[in-house]
Amino acid sequence: MLQFYDLSVNYPYPYFAKHRKDVSNFDKQFTLEKTELTPTDKLFMMNLDQTEFQGFSFLNPEYVQHV
Repeated sequence: MLQFYDLSVNYPYPYFAKHRKDVSNFDKQFTLEKTELTPTDKLFMMNLDQTEFQGFSFLNPEYVQHV
């Protein structure tokens, strides 16, 4: 596993990017999907059910509702 972290593992095929936003190595099923952006409305975010995130090692204190 240490070889993986020090980047000395040889990959089965090389990856060459033509430019910064090149997605040619990804399946079109994913690259053609419509994007779904996260809502930026603070009131909406404050009213989300935060219990789904309990137990995570980091909770954003701005969005945590104490029950």
